[in-house]
Amino acid sequence: MTDQAKPLTTEAHPNSKTEKKGFSLAFLKPYLARYKMHLILGPMAKLVEAVLELLTPLLMAKVIDGALPNRDNPGFFKVWVGGLLGLVLTSLIFSFTCQYLASKASQGVGTDLRRAVFEKIQGFSFAQLDKFGSSSLINRLGIDIMRVQYTVAMFIRLYFRAPFLAIGGAVMAFSISPKIAGLLVLAIILAAFILWFIVRLSMKPIRKAQDGLDSLNRIVDDHFSGVRIIRAFNRSEHERQYFSKKNDDVNAYLEKAGRISAWMNPATVIVVNLAIILALYWGGGLVSTGNILPGQMIALINYFSQVLLAMTVTANLALAIPKTVNSLERLEDVLEEEEDLRVLSAEEAALSRGETKLPAKASLIDVQDLSFSYTQQGRAVLSDLNFSIEEGAFIGLIGSTGSGKSTLVRLLQRFYDPDRGWIFLDGADLRTMTRAEIQAHIAFVPQKAQLFSGTVRSNLTMGLDADLDDAVLWEALDSAMAKDFVSTHPLGLDRPVERDGKNFSGGQRQRLTIARALVRKTPILILDDSLSALDYKTERQVMRHLREDTVNRTLILVSQRIHSIKNADSILVLEEGKLMGQGKHRELIESNPIYQEIQASQLTPEEEGV
Repeated sequence: MTDQAKPLTTEAHPNSKTEKKGFSLAFLKPYLARYKMHLILGPMAKLVEAVLELLTPLLMAKVIDGALPNRDNPGFFKVWVGGLLGLVLTSLIFSFTCQYLASKASQGVGTDLRRAVFEKIQGFSFAQLDKFGSSSLINRLGIDIMRVQYTVAMFIRLYFRAPFLAIGGAVMAFSISPKIAGLLVLAIILAAFILWFIVRLSMKPIRKAQDGLDSLNRIVDDHFSGVRIIRAFNRSEHERQYFSKKNDDVNAYLEKAGRISAWMNPATVIVVNLAIILALYWGGGLVSTGNILPGQMIALINYFSQVLLAMTVTANLALAIPKTVNSLERLEDVLEEEEDLRVLSAEEAALSRGETKLPAKASLIDVQDLSFSYTQQGRAVLSDLNFSIEEGAFIGLIGSTGSGKSTLVRLLQRFYDPDRGWIFLDGADLRTMTRAEIQAHIAFVPQKAQLFSGTVRSNLTMGLDADLDDAVLWEALDSAMAKDFVSTHPLGLDRPVERDGKNFSGGQRQRLTIARALVRKTPILILDDSLSALDYKTERQVMRHLREDTVNRTLILVSQRIHSIKNADSILVLEEGKLMGQGKHRELIESNPIYQEIQASQLTPEEEGV
């Protein structure tokens, strides 16, 4: 949704692509601002260390050139050698200070960024999660933020020090011999050009390699989640080959970036070492003629070596720039992503519908002219749906695979916004309700039973008061036919639950997720094919409890089995995203061909021997 209220059309669909903004560091400023003093004092401490490092060769030159004339003067050596030691110790103190400030700032920025990205992801709609992909978001939370942490640390420790040493070394060399120092300036200019050229060439393959890593993570995630199916169908070799191909593609991009970057250190070392060779050749003649003292020549070589070291460090830092820029772009994409399920005011919602006021409440749920597709140019998953659901009704939702049943229940909870049409919940436009308000009305049991590591109690009270009365929890477990296998365990409600509920069977997981929804005691309960892992007997018992214990609750049951919904007050029949029939079981059996076809394709419980 945009900030201006308007009808939800395919042009405004959250998945529609918008032109990418230019990269900007502005989004990073709030995270750096908290560590402003660290970012100022850290480089200053490092610059003081660099100044002291630049003074050291001059002091050494004084000692060397004054050694012979002052060989009988102990005070000379005490003063100058003591001065050298003082410089080293002072430099060490400033170095430790900088290291501490760099660690504090980099880890702090990384922690704040990680928290902000995670909180942003929590607010994403399903469409935005589909857009980025789970593997890519994991990489952004991990690898990309670690790169930013590294860059912040290097910024404080080296980004100012290395160029300062290179320039300062050239200046100090000029103070000794302008002619020889000219060689150093030429070497710095040539090395800087090499760095810029290599960084520019390496940007593109690094970006492609990062995108490839996202793809690899997605493949690995899919493989781990579906490993049983892969092995059952003997597709392990196919998966290995597919992964190898994608891995080779990523490796090719990394090798290309590596081949380009590999020239950086040798090139800068060759340039500066050639300058040192020329300086020795030229300086040797000046020393022999007495134009330069031996200590000064040694100081010059030290400055050349300092510049060589600084250029090498700069080269390594330059290698990190393309990766860091790419990581910052990816983090900016997440943090600057606009909320596409904005809560509208009642006036905005009415205006978007072309109305001047809210309509009077008709039913608990009213769906009007609803159409939806997952992608802007994709096939419509739902088309022109119109129906109402009354309070306390038992509604069945049936249709062939791919008819849009699960999509519809997602829209009813505003996991997505429709392309066209409106949904009213308890008389209010769904878009005017906050997530908390929707969840206060609707409890949802998804197709895939999802439990989290912890205990039965922590799973049942998820999002609720952890000190909820145990009687409420046992009541919900009893209604979901889950009380038996929980109560027989020595720990009862504190029975451990492994990740994904792997220490429970499929049917037990489903019953626990149903109990989790029942604990909320919401006016509406939606079960999205949530009884599929239960046998007919257990399913019948669960349904009986649900109807008896939730008399005033509206129940929407999505099912593939007609016998599960045959007693519903009203059954909605979907086919290819369209509502092809609505009524009671007997009415549809007599008049609806699609419902008749579904009925004919299924065996009754009696026929299956139940």
